[in-house]
Amino acid sequence: PQSGTLAIPEAGMTLKMALIPNCTEVFKSVNKFDINYAAICGIMTLTSRFEGDKVRFSYRGCTKSLKELFREKKLTHFERELVPVIRDGAGIVAVYGFGVAERCEAKTGDTVLRIEIQNKNNN
Repeated sequence: PQSGTLAIPEAGMTLKMALIPNCTEVFKSVNKFDINYAAICGIMTLTSRFEGDKVRFSYRGCTKSLKELFREKKLTHFERELVPVIRDGAGIVAVYGFGVAERCEAKTGDTVLRIEIQNKNNN
């Protein structure tokens, strides 16, 4: 599988990626995401939150703004600015601490882009 690592020094995190064809075990945790590779639209980027960001997670059954999600988790303003948000041309793909957007969820047998975000302070 193809793989790579990206340091996020501002947040004290490291992002590891691997492309896995015909995935046999799908991860759905808050820091280890399996993204359906076929669902990715265009180029992926890693950013902090943007004003007005919204995402739908299947486990929640509704669309919510990142502002609301961060408020529910009681993140400070400083913490909110450091949460990595993975995006593509269609919007949010995954949010560290929350999971993968419903439109990008992987199933067993899919080619997946596995992304693991390691927090040097907590992991």
